[in-house]
Amino acid sequence: MSRVAITFAIAALFAAQMAQAQGTLYVSNLGQNSAGSFGIGNNMWLAQGFETGASSGGYVLNSVQVEMAAAIGNPSGFVVSLYSSFNGSPSDNLGALGGSINPSSPGLYTYNASPLTLAPSTEYFIVATDATPTTQGIYTWVDTVSTYSSIDEWSFQTVYGSANGSDWTGLRAYAFETAIYATAVPEPPPWVLGLLGGGFAFYLRARKHSMSRVAITFAIAALFAAQMAQAQGTLYVSNIGQGSFANPGVSSISWVAQLFETGNDSGGYVLNSVQLGIGTASGTPSGFNVSIYSDVNFTPDQNLGNLTGSTGPFSAGLYTYSASGMALAPSTEYFIVASAATPTTQGYFVLTGAPAGGTEGLDQWLIQTSIASSDSGLDWIHGRPFAVEAAIYATAIPEPPPWVLGLLGGGFAFYLRARKQPKQA
Repeated sequence: MSRVAITFAIAALFAAQMAQAQGTLYVSNLGQNSAGSFGIGNNMWLAQGFETGASSGGYVLNSVQVEMAAAIGNPSGFVVSLYSSFNGSPSDNLGALGGSINPSSPGLYTYNASPLTLAPSTEYFIVATDATPTTQGIYTWVDTVSTYSSIDEWSFQTVYGSANGSDWTGLRAYAFETAIYATAVPEPPPWVLGLLGGGFAFYLRARKHSMSRVAITFAIAALFAAQMAQAQGTLYVSNIGQGSFANPGVSSISWVAQLFETGNDSGGYVLNSVQLGIGTASGTPSGFNVSIYSDVNFTPDQNLGNLTGSTGPFSAGLYTYSASGMALAPSTEYFIVASAATPTTQGYFVLTGAPAGGTEGLDQWLIQTSIASSDSGLDWIHGRPFAVEAAIYATAIPEPPPWVLGLLGGGFAFYLRARKQPKQA
């Protein structure tokens, strides 16, 4: 097997890993002591909150298992969906899961995702409802105590109920019996792209004639990989130039966080870069840093990664901070957090502000209000009347079409067959 064949094998295995993985059980409370059950109808929605783990590449949701008790009456049209979180309660429907629409008998039911991207350290909700009112009948989701087992820092969060799927109320200190299976998304190492390009060049040199199906397949694979690896991104949302003014300073004690919400592309996004409006620094500050944080209850929660850019933006201007393969889930809130290494008494960096009220961009991206912390990010002050001047560049993650895997597999088989044929004199 030559370098070309090896390259095809690696590409095919990598694609198959993501497309066919059954997933890892990351968090479960199945088998805990039951506390009863709770009814579900089109006028009684239930939501089980959970938070994803710390894998930097994010996750792909594979399936969710729910423990159901016997239905009462004649309900129908049971649906399980994944929702994003806003202010700690369900917000946008990210997609319905596939499974039984009539879980009327007691037992464990599996609902499959196809596929749904989950950002790291981010809160989501599993939401259950059906097509009929509770007066006709109810499906029943088993309650349990709030303990659970998990890996990679996954966790279960608050349980909510709603009469209409829009207005949500926290129910109680229990949880619904649930298990979540997902696949961590690996960050493709540089040698993958190197092998694709090197194998393609090697094949063309060996054949020394017009492109065959193998060469075409390599070209497609290489272009697809390059598209994701080298894209500069699309400007999805910006409030730069909307009448800037000086924000409070940024130091080791005084942090500033700008809330934004991603768009509705079902595959999610890869963050490319963030541009920030910067004013003239005061004193001699140092160690300016920009990070992306997940959001829980309208407050920065987990640091998902630091961006790369100037650590000393002393002069007024527009500064770019680049990300490296950071996955963002669709319709999900995050924070851009700015901090510095030195105290305010030594000096501070200055971010420029824009009017509050929310700025909507492409694909329903939003820049919302900003918040501040005066104790190094431990507590946050809400209600600031302005936003930080920011522009966000990202790349929508395409869902690989079936013909990509078909070309990879078909091209590999064709090459092996061609190699077995004797050369003509």
